[in-house]
Amino acid sequence: MAEVAGHLSVAELGERFRAAADARSARHVQAIWLLAKGHAVAEVAATTAFGVRWVEKLLARYNARGPDALGDLRRGNGTRPTILTPELLDRLRLRLAGPPADGGLWTSRKVAAWMAGELGLASVAAQRGCELRLIHTDADEGVGEGALRAALRPDVALVSLSHVAYRSGALADLPRITQLVHDAGALMLWDLCHSVGAVPVELDASGADLAIGCTYKYVNAGPGSPAFLYVREALQAQLKQPIWGWFGQADQFGGV
Repeated sequence: MAEVAGHLSVAELGERFRAAADARSARHVQAIWLLAKGHAVAEVAATTAFGVRWVEKLLARYNARGPDALGDLRRGNGTRPTILTPELLDRLRLRLAGPPADGGLWTSRKVAAWMAGELGLASVAAQRGCELRLIHTDADEGVGEGALRAALRPDVALVSLSHVAYRSGALADLPRITQLVHDAGALMLWDLCHSVGAVPVELDASGADLAIGCTYKYVNAGPGSPAFLYVREALQAQLKQPIWGWFGQADQFGGV
C-alpha cells in the first residue's frame, strides 16, 4: 500500500476531485484520492490510464508539496504568458460571442486564423519574402488532389499537409501527394502528429523531404515527451535548425 501524506483527508480529496476545474487536475487528484483510499499503484494506473511511474511521481509531488503540486504546473511556472496572454484570451471570448467573419459557425480553422491575425503570425512569411496560402479541405475526406493541384503554382516552394485529418481520420496518400509536389518543383513537409504510432509511415520510401511529429499521442510517451523532426538525407547539409535545445548540441555540458 502506498504511503500518502496527510495534507488532505480522503473525503477532502474526493471533494477536490469532483470540483476540479479541468481534466488534468481532476485526474491528478483522483490518483492521490484512490491511493489514499488504499488502492495499489498498479490499480490506480489502470483506472486513470496513467503509467505506473507517473502515478509514483504524482504521489512523490503530493507528499512533498501538498495539493498545490497537482495539476498543470506549467500555468504557474513563474513567468507571465507571452503568447496566450489573459488579455488575448479575453478578446477571444468576446469574439466568439459573435459570428465569424463569414457569418457561419466557428470552427478550429477560423479560430486559428483569428488568433494568427491577433498575434501577427501571418507576418512571418512576409518578413521572409514569402506568401502563405491555405488549402481548404473537406472535413471528412481530407486534402483533395484537385485542390492541391490548383494550389501548386510555379512559385510554390514548400507544401505542408497533415498525413491524417484529425477531425475525421481521413488518411492522405503520402507517396502520391509527395510525388505531385515534387513534380511541381516544391518540397514536401508532412505533419505526422496524428499518424505516427497509429498507421504505417514510410518517409524514405515515399521520398518525403521533411516531417514533424510528436510522441505524446499515439506513441503514448506521456506528458513532456519530445517532438521530432525528419529531414531527408540529401537536405541535411543544406538546412539548419534555428532553435537548438539541450539535445541539439554535440557537447551538452560544455558550457556548464
